[in-house]
Amino acid sequence: MDLRESIANQTDAALALSKQLLLTGAKDSNLVFSPLSIHMVLGLIAAGSAGPTQDQLLSFLKAKSTDHLHSLASQLLLVVLADDSAAGGPKLSFANGIWIDKSLPLRPSFQQVVDASYKAATNFADFKTKDLIKVGLKWSRLNINPLQSLQGLPNLMELYMVDAFTGQTMKFEANTFKKLKILSIEQFSELTMVAVQVNAMPALEKLTFSKCEKLNMLPLGINMLTRLQELLLCNMNREFINRLRKNSEDRNLVSHDRDMHSYTLGEDQLWVRQNLP
Repeated sequence: MDLRESIANQTDAALALSKQLLLTGAKDSNLVFSPLSIHMVLGLIAAGSAGPTQDQLLSFLKAKSTDHLHSLASQLLLVVLADDSAAGGPKLSFANGIWIDKSLPLRPSFQQVVDASYKAATNFADFKTKDLIKVGLKWSRLNINPLQSLQGLPNLMELYMVDAFTGQTMKFEANTFKKLKILSIEQFSELTMVAVQVNAMPALEKLTFSKCEKLNMLPLGINMLTRLQELLLCNMNREFINRLRKNSEDRNLVSHDRDMHSYTLGEDQLWVRQNLP
């Protein structure tokens, strides 16, 4: 393997990813990410995949084979994580691991790659458990409503979604998300309506909408969220905000909220609070 060529290809993949993030997820916001970490994750996925999935990963990472990926990962970690503190240089720590459903067997060949090339910890977990209390779903851009799956988590208390759904309507069905206390919906570019049915999210305390450009009004049924204490709005469109001003259409629906704040991102990239008298 030509190490220089492999590093150059890895750099090209990192730049392509950076460009995509700058145009989408990082647009008008502060974002820090590690191309090396993402490269390691995709390399691990490639090691455990086959067929078209593996071919697409190799193509994106500009690697000739998984062996090339694993060799590059091993050498990068050896150099990047070298402890230079004795000579006055940096000492970096790198958290790298995989979680595997405990009901699935692990191939010895894959285990060897995980241990030797990626220096990753292997952990087994019960993915069928219903004890999850916090979920983050980001940049998946699903065309199927993710709530259909998430509502099956009876102990879920915090749900954060960023650019996770490309549909126009999100419906929280009756008698679901009974323990959910915090809900954040951000960058749902096509979303035009949110509906809350009877006894959905009865424990919700904090609701955040951010950068949902086509959403012009509060969720239908928001008045049933009687425990809602805080409504946070970030870079929502003018019509949405105007409907919340004093004596406007939606204001009475959230009159029970203790805190209601709206912010816009200024030209200096600082958040500016809007008055909602």
